[in-house]
Order: sequence, then structure tokens, then C-alpha cells
Amino acid sequence: MKDHPNESKISFIKGSWFIFEDEGNSIALYGSVTGKEKVYFNNSIVSEKQNMSTCSTHKFNQNGNEYELTINIPKPLRGQIKCVLLKNGKVLKKYVTKYVKNRLHVKYPLLILFGAIYGFLHFYFSWPIWALAILFFVVFISSMFSTNISVESEE
Repeated sequence: MKDHPNESKISFIKGSWFIFEDEGNSIALYGSVTGKEKVYFNNSIVSEKQNMSTCSTHKFNQNGNEYELTINIPKPLRGQIKCVLLKNGKVLKKYVTKYVKNRLHVKYPLLILFGAIYGFLHFYFSWPIWALAILFFVVFISSMFSTNISVESEE
């Protein structure tokens, strides 16, 4: 048994969660970057598989209803993921993810500020050039992980 978040969210490190509610029941799909997928019904695993393709379907029966949960990644490089829950053949809810544009106007001044700080430290304290490379690398990596992906519901 594993508790899941209360709302759908995406994280490159922690994986993707798509959360559905149906008649007081919680249905959750977890997907990791490694392709591991788990479907939870009221915190109990009802389907689990390893999948590296761009489309996957989980079928399960609960409380006399037939559920089908499909996850499709039509545009992996654009961060688009579609997750659809069907109950007895009818669409219950659909989620679509998309990238939220980064605020580059914040990152570039930050890089300039770090460059100026490094210049000051190099001039007055003789910091080595590799310290600048590490500084820019850290800022670059942090900007990669700050990319936001929003999860929106389509009714």
C-alpha cells in the first residue's frame, strides 16, 4: 500500500502522478522515467508493468466497474503526455501535460550576476578559472531541473 499525492503532478526525478476520483474512490497512475508504471485504486495496486513505449494501457475491474487507464506520449520531446481514464467504456477524465515556458528573463540576469561575482572574486582573490566553469555548470543544471510542466484536466 502506498499513499499518493492529492493532485496530479510531474517531476523528472520523482516521476509522474495522474490522480482521478470516481464516486469517492481514488484512482492514481504513477509512471517513472525508467518506464515503471503502477495503477492504484484506493491506495492498493491493481495494475503494474514495465513499459518503455510511448503508449500504455492498464485494464482493471473494481466494484463491478471496468476501468481502462491509458497513458500516451505523442510528443516526448515537447513534454506532452495524455492520460485518459475510461469507466465502462466512457471517458471519465482526461489529463494533458505541456511545458510552461521558462522565465529566461530571470535566468540570464542571474548568469550575469554570477559572472560579475566571479569576476570580482577572481580579480581580488585570484580564484581559478575552473571555479567559473563549475559555477556556470551548477546554474545550467539547476535551470534544466526548473523546467515546469503543467498538468491540465480536459473534461
